[in-house]
Amino acid sequence: MEQQNPVSGTDEIQRVETALNALSAKKAANDAMRKASHDLPSSAAYSVVSRLDRDEARLAPIIVSLMAVDDRLGLFFRYRYIEGKSMKKVCQYFTIGRSTGGRWKARLMEEIAARPDLIRAIEEWSADKVSLAPAGRHKPTGA
Repeated sequence: MEQQNPVSGTDEIQRVETALNALSAKKAANDAMRKASHDLPSSAAYSVVSRLDRDEARLAPIIVSLMAVDDRLGLFFRYRYIEGKSMKKVCQYFTIGRSTGGRWKARLMEEIAARPDLIRAIEEWSADKVSLAPAGRHKPTGA
């Protein structure tokens, strides 16, 4: 008899889905800022890109935690939610069918739902705004 994990109920799965959608939205916004930075002078563009890179590096522990469970889960999370690949592209990468991809996604959701620390980390990253203001500089107060 297989024991069900009482932690990963429908409320937690819904919370995970909401967190992953927010992560995808923030990642898309970061990518848009990265693309827009190409129009800036090189030093300013470097500053924007490096801040975005540092921000996105904060996702690495989440990937590592998922890879500790199963390498494929960590890679699935990375390609689908961080790199923003479609399910079709992810399934092609792993050479799996769409139904298997759906099962992997469900397993990923359950795994994250069972780990409140991962949900919290995803929610916090998604909620944080990347500050693009130059470090150490302040706006003039206009005396």
